Parts: sequence; structure tokens; C-alpha cells
Amino acid sequence: DVDIKRVMQGLQDAYAKETPAVPVADMRAQLAGLQQRLRAQALANYKKVAANNLQQSEAFMAANKAKPGVITLPDGIEYRVLESG
Repeated sequence: DVDIKRVMQGLQDAYAKETPAVPVADMRAQLAGLQQRLRAQALANYKKVAANNLQQSEAFMAANKAKPGVITLPDGIEYRVLESG
């Protein structure tokens, strides 16, 4: 787990140009761990949104395919001729 107090102390020491109370290696390890957890959380959120979008897209395409005049190509593209010409 990230020790926020230690991270904040390290940032304050750096800002004040003081010798850090927390060793630099420890700060880097804490920040790397935090970064890794944030990436994992962002990826999980992305996958959840992507799955929801795919489900909505498939439902839309299925409903659209059933509309009169809609033509579906072999690759799945759907279109409807609005006006011949």
C-alpha cells in the first residue's frame, strides 16, 4: 500500500529543497506502486466501458438490420438507400 503521509513528506521536503526524510528509493517505490495500481484500475474501467459499448453496438445493429429497406453486406456493414439516383 502507498503511505500517503510519507509521499507527501517527500514532496514537501523536495519543494523546500531540504534533505528528504524519506529515502528517494522508498519514494520511487511508493510512486511506482501507486502508478501500477492506477493503471490497473484504468484498464479495468476501460474494459468495462468497452464491453458495455460493444453490447449496445450489437443491439443497435441487430435492431437496424430488422428495419425495412436496410441492406447488410457480407462484412456486416448496413445501409439503406434513401433516394435512388
